[in-house]
Amino acid sequence: MYFPLADKGKDVNLLVPLAFIVGDNQGGDGITGRATVYNETARRICRSCNATIAQYDTIESDSCEPLNTNDIMAMVTSQDWPGLHSLHQAPCWNPFFDVCYGGNPGGIFTAACPAEALHALENGLVSTIDFVNDMGGVDVSV
Repeated sequence: MYFPLADKGKDVNLLVPLAFIVGDNQGGDGITGRATVYNETARRICRSCNATIAQYDTIESDSCEPLNTNDIMAMVTSQDWPGLHSLHQAPCWNPFFDVCYGGNPGGIFTAACPAEALHALENGLVSTIDFVNDMGGVDVSV
């Protein structure tokens, strides 16, 4: 594109990093390549880290690791299908791997497609509280 500046100008190529994708949980999971499974069989419970169902029960900090786009790309390139399966990750090249995220190593997983708060709470925390309440485990009434 031609970039004019006063009485001069120059042809330039612009690289605009992708900063954010707006979407709901299911759409975001689909964009990142995470399997859209939201029950006890899910091998990964979050699109941005490697947290499992077992880690969901802990209150310890740092119990999971953020996903790194280069690591996932390497798994796809080397055809590490069991590794991708264990992460609940689609075994294919994601077109969003080729997009610039301004140097953020999380790329599509953390930089551009964070969890959407309302549905993350509604589908995760709230349903868990309802389940525990139905079992008579915890009284969350106010």
